Amino acid sequence: GFIVLLALIQIYLGGLVAGLDAGMSYNTWPLMDGRIVPGDLLILDPAWRNVFENPKTVQFIHRLGAYTVFAVALWHMIATRRRLPGSTHARRATLLFVLV
Repeated sequence: GFIVLLALIQIYLGGLVAGLDAGMSYNTWPLMDGRIVPGDLLILDPAWRNVFENPKTVQFIHRLGAYTVFAVALWHMIATRRRLPGSTHARRATLLFVLV
């Protein structure tokens, strides 16, 4: 459920990154322009336009989305393996994490 929704949102964000050529904005990892949070994320007015039209903001949100999907999938795997060790659910949670 929830992890699949996060993955679908991440795919959508990846489409925005590709459509805006945002991958060229910050092509280093993990820092963006030498910083964790770059300073030019909200340069468009009104501010909500940055989420859809500012390549640097789109790239930043896409990275945050990737970290979120990874963290939630890891948490799900660990929690399921602790709660149901050796079960099919635990194996599937591990597989889901590996696929993410």
